[in-house]
Amino acid sequence: MNASASDHGLALPALNGANPLGFLAALGTLVVIRKSGNPDARLSWRQQTNWVPVIDRLVVRDAQKLAEAIASLLRGHEITAQADTDRESSQRQFDRARKAMKDKLAEIKKRKLKGTARAAAFSAEVLPLEGAMKERRSDWLIALKKAVPSEELALGKHIDCTPAEFCDHASAFISGASNASRFSIDLLAAFGSDAVTDKYGRIGSTPFCFITGSGHQYFLDTVRLLIEQVSAERVHQALFAPWEYRDEKLSMRWDPAEDRRYALMDRDPTASDNKSRTVWMANLLAYSKATAD
Repeated sequence: MNASASDHGLALPALNGANPLGFLAALGTLVVIRKSGNPDARLSWRQQTNWVPVIDRLVVRDAQKLAEAIASLLRGHEITAQADTDRESSQRQFDRARKAMKDKLAEIKKRKLKGTARAAAFSAEVLPLEGAMKERRSDWLIALKKAVPSEELALGKHIDCTPAEFCDHASAFISGASNASRFSIDLLAAFGSDAVTDKYGRIGSTPFCFITGSGHQYFLDTVRLLIEQVSAERVHQALFAPWEYRDEKLSMRWDPAEDRRYALMDRDPTASDNKSRTVWMANLLAYSKATAD
């Protein structure tokens, strides 16, 4: 037992329950601890200068060993270099195909065609590009499935898959789930529903998603990149040391201090010397919260 532990549980002093990111990270920590083989772990709160989460009924009571166990779970599946190379290659091809179709739509619009002429141009010029784009997207999703550390990330870079794709993933996750192991299917339920789509016929994400692609940052792709940064040291700092916001970018935007809208800042948020900063592992743990009861 170390200084952070007592007969009343292990306190996580870095997490402030009054901060949405701190609160979500505390719940995510409990989820990961339970997933690591400690199903009886419980979370409570202790009021000090702020609300501090306390984990009870731990098998491992040492802060460093707990951080190592959490880091091991957060890393997910090991990805081969070839799988990652294939993912990048197929993603580039998909991006090119998508851009080609977008450019063609813009070009046809500039022609100001009407009626049958516009329909003919669309059929002859756009539909083939749309078909090619769908093929490239399918290839990319297949490659992505082999190159993600956690299976729910195979949905894509963002929660914008089609209802059919969403149902396919749900069926696959359910077939591999059990009462004791349902992490992926619970995350899928937190993402959205095939019954709710946007105007493009894609899955509409729930309010859990604060990242919608602005600044070329995407929800699920950000999670994938955060997983690449996992280390026991970073987990320990996120849970037991004062937050210094040293980590650049990869924010899930759940911390009010990271709201970078121009009206709330004293400097240009796009300036090269004014990069967004966060606590990476707190964000990743908060993401894991989605499976909490």
